[in-house]
Amino acid sequence: MSAAPVLARTLKYQVRISRGDGAGTLFHFDQGIVSIGRGAENDIVLANDPKVSRQHLELRIQSGSLLVKNVSKKNFVLVNGETVDEKLCEQNFKLQVGATELDIQLELPPASPSTAKEARPKTLSIVSENYPLDYPLSSEVVEPVPVSAAFPVQQSPLQPIQTATSAPKKSSALPPNQNYSARVTKSSAPPRGPRNSTHRIATNSGGNSRVRFYVIVAIVVGAFLWLMTGPVGSKPKEANLRSEADVLRSIEESATAVKDLKQQQQNSGKDTMQYQLAEQNYVKGFRDYLQGQYARSIVSFQAALSFYPQHEMARKYLILSQRKFDESIDQSMSMGRSYYKRQNWRMCQSSFANVMISLKDPAKAKYKEAKQIYDECSLRLGGGY
Repeated sequence: MSAAPVLARTLKYQVRISRGDGAGTLFHFDQGIVSIGRGAENDIVLANDPKVSRQHLELRIQSGSLLVKNVSKKNFVLVNGETVDEKLCEQNFKLQVGATELDIQLELPPASPSTAKEARPKTLSIVSENYPLDYPLSSEVVEPVPVSAAFPVQQSPLQPIQTATSAPKKSSALPPNQNYSARVTKSSAPPRGPRNSTHRIATNSGGNSRVRFYVIVAIVVGAFLWLMTGPVGSKPKEANLRSEADVLRSIEESATAVKDLKQQQQNSGKDTMQYQLAEQNYVKGFRDYLQGQYARSIVSFQAALSFYPQHEMARKYLILSQRKFDESIDQSMSMGRSYYKRQNWRMCQSSFANVMISLKDPAKAKYKEAKQIYDECSLRLGGGY
């Protein structure tokens, strides 16, 4: 029995930025974990893509393949156009984070199979009383091979097939100089036994089976031809072939229809009072967004969408305002902790007060944390600790 091949696989891969910030940049990796995001601590930094999180995704080598894991709770990850949280990739693929596209190419070395002993070809040993022969196992039919015509011909039937375990019976009906023929077919592989085992091949039955076979073949061929040609007298339908000009004209008409439909969708509803109110709130929110008043801009953009839900610009800047607002809260919390460590109780108190004023929701976890540390800083400031 030959040993199964053993594959020793190591995974290396390269990442090329095909679109977006840093397009054309190529990275080579063979480490276990590679991180991607806007933060400077990542292995691949996409600092200028506002749709990429600070910690966005990780590439992990797992079981000889590459695992794509989305570690961002807000932004998406696309693998070959499909949104995923985790996916195990065994071939090259295209990755999209935010507005940046990356081509991932895996470098799998060829498998190195272990050495295996060559299998000895199996043969079918046919041994008569005076003519031992070795036939290779094959699906081909061996044509009858007559023995030399110099021997006298005696008509006598061959004995049935005997197994290797049964003792051969001697019979005078088949003398050594018998002129006979046999057909050998691969119906099943006989058990390998000692070389002196005796096997006898019976002759094929009469011509009835051959005639039956040809009749079945003729019926199948006739049915096939009838199905292909159809009933007598029917004419084949002419194929409706289209020229290249017809195809191009169809494509142009479809493109024009798509353009008109998009224009209709954009213009639908813009002459209503709801759209006018939505546009006023959008302008107000955009002004607050430019001034860094993200909490106020969120309120304005939400009001614009309540009047006209199809307002794409209001939806876009609402997402950006929410992201900027969360970043400002995290920055204030970080500054407050820094002042707390340096025992600057007044600045600590001010930082956490800004967090509470911005959130305005005592049920949120960050509000509760800011309130707790604010109270502690106030006590330490009042007690002179």
